[in-house]
Amino acid sequence: GQGKNDLAISFIEEVMQEHPDQPILKRALAARLHFAGRTDEAIAILDVLGENLMQTGDKHGAQEVINQIILTNPPNVSDYRQLLIQMQSS
Repeated sequence: GQGKNDLAISFIEEVMQEHPDQPILKRALAARLHFAGRTDEAIAILDVLGENLMQTGDKHGAQEVINQIILTNPPNVSDYRQLLIQMQSS
């Protein structure tokens, strides 16, 4: 239920304080936030993560993050789909 999800969010946030550079934790947090109905927060985390991955040259990781954003079905999902197509063709 929602209580367990809130507990999971708190736990992931605590672990992130100890390991702030772990993309998998940010992706897990975003998934839990989306599940809790906090999709805007989830997308904000994923946007920053995707940018960071691109800057460090992890194109594959950035594509996975964009796919995760697309799965949340944001209002501007077509922009993310277009970005993904551009990344795959470059």
